[in-house]
Amino acid sequence: MAKKKSRIIPKWKSFEESAAQASSKIFSNETVKANQKVMGTISEVFRQIDIKVGDDEFIDVECKDHGAPVDLPIVEQFANKMKDENAKSGIIVSNSGFTESALRTAEHYGIKPVALIDKGFGDTSKFVIKAPIVASAFYLDSISYGIGSTGQDFRFSPLVWDMKVGDGSGRNIYEFFRDQWNDGKLEITQEGHFQYAFDKVPIIDLRSDVIIVDLAYRYVVKADKRKGYAGAKTARGFYDMNAGSFTSSETIEFEPIEMVKINDWPEVEESDNLPDQPFEMIGLAPLPEEPPLSSYESPFTGKMLDPERVSKGIYL
Repeated sequence: MAKKKSRIIPKWKSFEESAAQASSKIFSNETVKANQKVMGTISEVFRQIDIKVGDDEFIDVECKDHGAPVDLPIVEQFANKMKDENAKSGIIVSNSGFTESALRTAEHYGIKPVALIDKGFGDTSKFVIKAPIVASAFYLDSISYGIGSTGQDFRFSPLVWDMKVGDGSGRNIYEFFRDQWNDGKLEITQEGHFQYAFDKVPIIDLRSDVIIVDLAYRYVVKADKRKGYAGAKTARGFYDMNAGSFTSSETIEFEPIEMVKINDWPEVEESDNLPDQPFEMIGLAPLPEEPPLSSYESPFTGKMLDPERVSKGIYL
């Protein structure tokens, strides 16, 4: 018995089929048919249409799976073809982009110059969708604490953290705050100076007695902001090259971002021209074992402390 020859679908054909499938979803209220012919009103010959959207009043979708960008003559020829067909409007789907003159001419004739996106479906398109992302990791720059009785002012100090919380956990008062931060109980979504108070906290004083106090923390939060992109794992639709907009025919699913790779992204600079609405990732950097000493103020003088001097036990 003779073996059947495998049917190899030409690349351009797969490209047209994927564009037709995208068109069927985008124009779901219209009749969408591939490889159609209509009689020319001027030429009086049949004109071939790659994808016909609609019946009497229709959109002509022309597919160009070329190695070079679509240039001016192709757009002009398509505009004349649309006029002969009496098409309502037209779309050119290019797999290699458009020249600047082609884009200007397409806009003049009301033709949409689009790129096919079919990531995760036909995968015949050279184009992919990436979403801009700004990742902000908020971290604790400095912290001090204050202890007071009800109705009294807090006396803040960044220096002595040995005092224990009398809840049986063995934590000191910095570790008490650290666990609140690391467990996500503090809502940190911006940089700045903050104060957070805990009422009626049992602590162990210098005489090893348990006393009930109000415990407050003043701390400075800063952010490590980085910019990057997330690529689409699955996406299908048309990207309008002139309008800069993407019309999706499917649900877009983005590839997962490995957190370790965010550290390799460039930092956001004040001069950066970021997109108006990037995706934002917000996270808290876990607090260190010991309280940071980067920008403490002396509780005695109000001046900034030198971290190197503090590390040597010199606080004044």
